[in-house]
Amino acid sequence: MAPESGDRFCFWIPASSRSDLSIVISPLSSLMRDQGVPFKVNGPETPGRGHINCTDIVLGKIRLLYVDPESLVWQNVTDELREIIGDRPLSALIIDKAHCISEWGDDFRPAYRRIPQLISALKEQSPGLTVLALSAMPDRMVRQNIRDILGFREERPPSDTSLYRSGVSFQLVATESPEEKAAAWYRILQEDAPGIFQREALAAGVLTDIPPYRDPYDTVLGKQPAAQESGAPPDLLSVTTRHGGESEHTPRVLLCTALGGSLESWLYKVARAADGGDRLHCVRLADLPGAACEADMAARKTRIPCCENMKCPFGRDSLCDYGKQHHFIAMRHPDVADGTLAALEVLDQLLLSHEAGDVPVQIPLMAADPKRVELALYRLAVIGVVEQFFMDEVSGRPAFKIYGFTGAPDADGAVRGLLAYLKQNDISAGRKYADDASWRLTGETGEIARHREAYGPAIRERTDRSVRDGHILHYEAYRDFFHRVADCMPLLLSHISDTVREMRYRKLWNLRAFFSARTCRYGRLLRTAEATDEEWRCQACDHCVPGLRFEQMRKSPPPEMYAIRTLEARFSEWLENDDIAFDAATADSFIQEFGDYYYNIEVRVACLPERSPRNLKALYLLREFSRENVRERHALDLMRVAHQDLPLGQVLRLYETSQMDRRIKCAQFDCLDDEYSVTHSPGGSGGCTVRPGPSPCRKNGSGYWRGGRFSTPWPKPTSPR
Repeated sequence: MAPESGDRFCFWIPASSRSDLSIVISPLSSLMRDQGVPFKVNGPETPGRGHINCTDIVLGKIRLLYVDPESLVWQNVTDELREIIGDRPLSALIIDKAHCISEWGDDFRPAYRRIPQLISALKEQSPGLTVLALSAMPDRMVRQNIRDILGFREERPPSDTSLYRSGVSFQLVATESPEEKAAAWYRILQEDAPGIFQREALAAGVLTDIPPYRDPYDTVLGKQPAAQESGAPPDLLSVTTRHGGESEHTPRVLLCTALGGSLESWLYKVARAADGGDRLHCVRLADLPGAACEADMAARKTRIPCCENMKCPFGRDSLCDYGKQHHFIAMRHPDVADGTLAALEVLDQLLLSHEAGDVPVQIPLMAADPKRVELALYRLAVIGVVEQFFMDEVSGRPAFKIYGFTGAPDADGAVRGLLAYLKQNDISAGRKYADDASWRLTGETGEIARHREAYGPAIRERTDRSVRDGHILHYEAYRDFFHRVADCMPLLLSHISDTVREMRYRKLWNLRAFFSARTCRYGRLLRTAEATDEEWRCQACDHCVPGLRFEQMRKSPPPEMYAIRTLEARFSEWLENDDIAFDAATADSFIQEFGDYYYNIEVRVACLPERSPRNLKALYLLREFSRENVRERHALDLMRVAHQDLPLGQVLRLYETSQMDRRIKCAQFDCLDDEYSVTHSPGGSGGCTVRPGPSPCRKNGSGYWRGGRFSTPWPKPTSPR
C-alpha cells in the first residue's frame, strides 16, 4: 500500500468468485463497521470454533472469515480452519499489518511467522489461492523482508507523483511544560487555526466543541487504561475535522501532539490528508527537552536521555515529550540485557518441566506474559535450544508445548543456528555473512566473545538479581546451559532488536531537530522524499510568515528542475540500493554534482539511517555535511558501523579521510581503539594483523594513523562548504 495510507483498505472480490470464501488475517480489534453496509456477523462464540479466534462476515453471497493472527500459534489451527472452511472454494488470503512478520518492523509478532506454513496448507486445498499482503510501512527494508519471508515476487510499484499539496500550511509549537502544552492546544484550536481560515474567507466557525487535551503518552505509559489492543503502538496523531459554511473546500486541522513516527511518515500523512483538495492546516505540538538535557546528551555523544523511572534528572516535575517517547521506545524495544534475561527465565521454565518428566515440555500461562514467552521461545529456537512450539491446552489451561528440548546445550547447533539467522538478516556492507563465516563467531576474538564482553556485566547483574528473587531456580544445576544461551543472545539481539531500537532513537532525534531547523517547514519536509529548490518558500508556515498571517493561500509549487530531478533519481538509486557497495570516490562525485543544491543531500541522508542503519553511504555523507554541533556524533556513527562491517584496512583509510578537528579525530579513533573492537583483535575484522596500542591521537597529536601498510589514505573529499 502507499506509505502511511492508514489502516483502512478496500479490496474487490472478482465476479467469478463471489460465492467463494476469502480469509483475512488481521487483529479482530481492527475490524471496522462504520461504512453503513449491512452484514451478518457470526462471532468467535459460534460453536465448533475450537481455538481459532475468528469472525464470520456474510455479505450476501460473499463470505469473509476474519482470523486473529495470534490464533496461528495454536497447534491444531490448520485442521480447525479447514473444518470451518469446509468444501467451499477458497478465493483469497489477505494479510493485514503484514509488517508484523518482519523483525525489522515496529511491531514484530512471532505468530505471523506461521503464515507461510498456513499458505502452503491452504494451497493444497485451493491451488489457485491468491495471497495479498498489506502494509503501509514506508520502509524499503521491511517491504523486502516481507517479500523474502512470504516468497512474493511482485510488489506495488512506487508512485512517481509529487507529494506536494497546495492549500497546506504548517505550524510548529514547542513548549517547556505540560501546562504550557495544554494551553497551546486550546490556543491552536480556538484562535490560531480559526483565525487562519477566517482570513482566507473560509468558514468562520470552523472549529467548535474543542475536545479536551489529553496527553497521548498517558495510555501507553500506564497512566490511563488502554483503549486499544494490548501491546499496540499509541495513536499519536490527532485529526480534528469540523465542517462549516458552504465553502468550496472544507478546512481541516491535522494536529500531532507527540514525537512519534518520522519526518517521512509525517509527510505522507499530510499528503494523504490533503488529497481531496481540502484546505489543511498541519500542526506539530511538542514539549521539548531543556538546555541541560540537550547539553547532557551532547556531552555523552548520544541521542538517549538519562531520565529513568519516569523521572527527570534536571528538575522538571514531569518528563518532556522527548523523555516520554524514550520510555515508550524502551518499553517497546527492550535492551539486550533484558531480552537475554527473558530467554534465561524461559529456559528455566523449560528445565522445570523437563525435570518433571513432561513430554513434550510445557510452560503454563497462568501468570506468564504470553507475548514475552513466545518471543523468548522464538529466539531459543533460532539457536537450536528448541525445535518448535505451539499453544495448546494442558489440564484445561492454555500452555505452550515445546518440542525438541533435550535439557543439554548443543554448542555447534547454536553456532549454526545463529549464523543462519545472521545470514538471513544480513544488512552489513558487503554482506559479510554471505559465505560460511562461522569463524567470525567463534574463538577468543570472535563476535560471540566480543558481544559477551560488551554486554556481559549487565546480563550477569540482572541474572543474579533474578536468581535471588526466585525467578530462576536451575542456574547452579545447569550453569553451562545458561552460559551457552547467555553467550549467543547478545549477538542475536544486537543484530536486529538493538538495531531497531537505535533506528527509533534516530527518528526521535530527527523530529527534535525539525523543530529547531531555521528553514521553510514544508521545503524541509518535502526534501525527505524528493528534491526541491532551497530558494523556494511555501509562504504558508510559521517560518516563512511569522505570525501565521497567511493571506488567501496564493503560493506557487516548487519549481520543476529537470536537471536536479535527474540527478536526484541517480542519487537515490545509488544511496538506497544495498547491492551497490560504498566507495568514497562515488560519494564525493555526488557532492560535487549537487554543488549548490547540497541541501537535498543533507536532509535525505539524515533520514535514511532511520530505516537503513548500516548504510555507509548515508553515514559518510552525514559526516561530510553535518554542522559543528552534531558533527562528532555523525563521525562516531560512521566509525562504529564501519568497524563492524569493513576490513580493518578500509576502516583506517576511512578514518584518514576525515577532515575533522583533532578532538573529533581522537574520538573517531577511540571507537577503533576500544578494548573489544577490531584493532584489539589479532586478525582484525578483515584479517589484517595490527598490534594494539595507544591511540595515535593521544600519543603524538598528529591525528593520523601512520602505521606502515595503512598510511595511504583515500582521496579526501571536498565539500561545497
